Amino acid sequence: MIPTGTPAEINIADWPALGAPDAPVVAVAYVCLRCPFCASLTPQLMDAVVNGPLAGKVRLYVKMFPLKSHPGSSQGALATMAAMSQGKYWEYLTLAYSDYEHFSEDQLAVWAEQLPLDTAGWKAAYDDDATRNALVESKREGIVNGVDATPTLFIDGRRYQAHLDLAQIVDMLEEEHDRVV
Repeated sequence: MIPTGTPAEINIADWPALGAPDAPVVAVAYVCLRCPFCASLTPQLMDAVVNGPLAGKVRLYVKMFPLKSHPGSSQGALATMAAMSQGKYWEYLTLAYSDYEHFSEDQLAVWAEQLPLDTAGWKAAYDDDATRNALVESKREGIVNGVDATPTLFIDGRRYQAHLDLAQIVDMLEEEHDRVV
């Protein structure tokens, strides 16, 4: 992590959290739905926060950061954020990553049906300018905070700069927890 300087300003107010609401450590991951590294690491990190060694210690936020180099990434991000409008953000993200190899723009609606979501409401949220604006703001915020690849992780506002290995990330998050409690 970058140990000095001003922590990044990350707006988590309208984003769902995973983990204990009173967990003392806040982790924010900027991800791309079409990034193979995100598809591997994000579900593992989510599990560590809910069921593993980070339970009760870390609140996790996952913000969308679609990469132009990954075809369909903006559509995938919009679809995930549309699921958020029905309280199914984490479920949609999990399903999309678990079925990563079958991604297509048509598959986005299939996943919405599988959860199940109110597909008409999901489609309306997907097409809504407010959803698109929230996605643009998430990407803009990431750029301002120096995000240039995914996944990029911030721990209590400080950018994690080490290897993206789950064991190492868990260790760093546990160290941060021990530091703040």
